[in-house]
Amino acid sequence: MPIKLFHYSSIYVTSEKQLFVTFEKTNFMSYYKTINGLKMDGHLLDMADEAIAGAGDGRISKADAETMIHAVKDAGDYTDIEKDTMEYIRDNYKWTDGANEWFRTQISSWAAKR
Repeated sequence: MPIKLFHYSSIYVTSEKQLFVTFEKTNFMSYYKTINGLKMDGHLLDMADEAIAGAGDGRISKADAETMIHAVKDAGDYTDIEKDTMEYIRDNYKWTDGANEWFRTQISSWAAKR
């Protein structure tokens, strides 16, 4: 089976707030998603989607938050794209109280050391 090196897609959702999502062409399974004109980290968005799907209660748990923080720290810098993505995830996904507080504390502490 061939490996997909490029990904193209668009999602347009009409609701109370219109949401426009596009995937930009990038190479080697790395991509960004543009949501309402902001470039977002596609990997973090996928992680959030996976976290709320499945057998749980539809919220991002502390274990999910721990996985996400490792993805944020992967390159050693909290980029503007990652900041915008995490703000979007915090505003548009449900978190357990413990996960939200833990993630905010961890990311603030880590970013302050940079």
